[in-house]
Amino acid sequence: MDHIAACNAELGVLFAWLVLTTGPLWAKKAWGDYWVWDARLTTTLILFLIYLGYLLLRQMVTDPDRAKVLAAVVGIVGAVDVPIVYMANRWWEGQHPPPMIMERVAWTRR
Repeated sequence: MDHIAACNAELGVLFAWLVLTTGPLWAKKAWGDYWVWDARLTTTLILFLIYLGYLLLRQMVTDPDRAKVLAAVVGIVGAVDVPIVYMANRWWEGQHPPPMIMERVAWTRR
């Protein structure tokens, strides 16, 4: 399971980096700024840093068993941040609009 977690962290770094680098490209056109400290952007940046910390910790700790335990703790912290990223634009107002899917479902039931 530890190898799967490490592979998933590498994928997480890749996808978070893609989001944090490509998002500002269209954000400048849509909102006039490359970066604003919006709740969703900030929590995604924190998740990216947690992924990086996870991978760095695995490389820097020399004892493999201790590295696995410490990495698992960092992984749990990262897992707590994932729903925060998902719900950020619902909990705090910012540049990102709230999701429209639930509004469409409620509209069709009328």
